[in-house]
Formats: sequence, structure tokens, C-alpha cells
Amino acid sequence: MTNAESIARTVHADHLRRGGAPYITHVQAVVDKLKGESDEVIQAAWLHDVAEMSSITVDELIAAGISREVVTAVVALTHINHESNENYWGMIKRNPIALKVKVEDMLHNLSDNPTKYQVLKYAKGLVFLLSDEFVNDSQSREDTHEY
Repeated sequence: MTNAESIARTVHADHLRRGGAPYITHVQAVVDKLKGESDEVIQAAWLHDVAEMSSITVDELIAAGISREVVTAVVALTHINHESNENYWGMIKRNPIALKVKVEDMLHNLSDNPTKYQVLKYAKGLVFLLSDEFVNDSQSREDTHEY
């Protein structure tokens, strides 16, 4: 088990999905869809919801042996409170690791009995992320530096 997987399993140990399934099953499904990708992509997939669902910090991830490249992707994948979806998706779109993870995350969320609101949100997000348009249409966060 990698450090990233161990962190994800620890953080999500008590979390549940909408239907009551253990949350880690969602994370595992995203990882499984990315099999064959680089180690950095797989680690980011394991960690893609960790910062949003825990108090873990960038420094703690680095101290745990997570590379700065992966941490930068995890930061991009972390939706900050009150941040517009367009700004959030813009951060992801500019990070190739985060982009691969977020597309699979959204696709898995769409396959798991989403609400009408979620279908519309993820559809809009996928169009934004996968289209050649919108590249420079979003404002970037101030914390876009690498870690």
C-alpha cells in the first residue's frame, strides 16, 4: 500500500457515500479507472478528496512523502469554500494530473445515482474541462504556485 492510499483509507475510514456505501469505494473506483497512468496520477487519485474532507495540510502530505507534484495536483483538486466552479475547474484544467483525476471523479459521480443538480453540474464541468474553450476565461487562484 502506498502512502497516498494509506492516507486516503485513514481519512475516509468513517465517511459514507450518499447511498451509505463506504466513501473509499468511490476513491478506489477513480483509482481503478486510472490504472496504467503514472504513479503521480494514481497518488493524486487516492488523495483527490482528502483535503476537502479532513484537516490534513500540504505540509503533512509532504512530510508523509507525497511529492510536490502530487501535492500541487491535490491542491488544484480541492474546491475552496465559496469559490466558483469556473475558477475551480480552471485550476484543474491547468494541471494535467488534476485534469485526469477530476474527469474520472466526475464520471464516477455520474454513475452513482446523481441528483438532477449533480448531473447538470458534472456535465457543465466535463464540457469545461474537456473543451479547448474556456482555457483563459477563468480567474486563477492566488495559490497557484507549486509546492
